[in-house]
Amino acid sequence: MFGCNFVHATYDNSSGSSSQTINQFRERFPDKICSSFSLLPNVETTNTIEIYNFAFSLHQLIENCDFVMLFDYQAIEN
Repeated sequence: MFGCNFVHATYDNSSGSSSQTINQFRERFPDKICSSFSLLPNVETTNTIEIYNFAFSLHQLIENCDFVMLFDYQAIEN
């Protein structure tokens, strides 16, 4: 296996499980490439919980991924 790509949102209810999955992948396969394609929250319509989830997810991505590509939800929506 060359590595793994994760595609997920960083702000919804699944952000915690996504972070945990990426962390477990890194622990199990430390020598494999881990990349993430992540969706950022819409700042105009987001709430406090989503911002907290985003901050937690971003920290985990920085610590555990070799490559992170962030996409702005508002830009994609328009």
